Amino acid sequence: MNCPKCGTEFEKNAVFCQQCGEDVRKHQDSDLFDSSKIVPVIEDNVFKRAAATILDIFVLNGFNLLILNVLTPSFLSRSPQLEITLLIATTSCYFIGLWTLNGQTVGKKLFRLKVIQTDGNDITFPSAIYRYITFVLMTSIFFVGWFLSAFFLINTARNQGIHDKIARTIVVRIPKATE
Repeated sequence: MNCPKCGTEFEKNAVFCQQCGEDVRKHQDSDLFDSSKIVPVIEDNVFKRAAATILDIFVLNGFNLLILNVLTPSFLSRSPQLEITLLIATTSCYFIGLWTLNGQTVGKKLFRLKVIQTDGNDITFPSAIYRYITFVLMTSIFFVGWFLSAFFLINTARNQGIHDKIARTIVVRIPKATE
């Protein structure tokens, strides 16, 4: 089928058009679409995404301090190399692992946000790695990448940051469940 907005062909199980971001579910054959599934909406609030990331940083810092204080007195001497190694290991495992597991870190879960593929499927392990590496590179340039990414978030149809574009992911808002 083709997107009614831009004409780009999309797969039969796609949720969004990969070209323009149009919600194409309503144009799908009814037998291919599961109407019982709660469908997320693309998140358009840059500040909510930033707040979720900052919360994740606090969670990681607390975890790292706890680990360092537990490990250091017992059998390891505290050194900058140990701290950097621990930071890299826990941060990469935290983000890549949680994005791959359910698309949500602690911060994203609190703000009801989720990372998914642009076709609407759950994020894959390779996409999580691409997203993480790009995110780290942007952050390591004195947070200039964050401002550049915020500019992208505001000025793209699907509010994707640079790391989202590279990993072919989007951040969506999970609606509250109706009971």
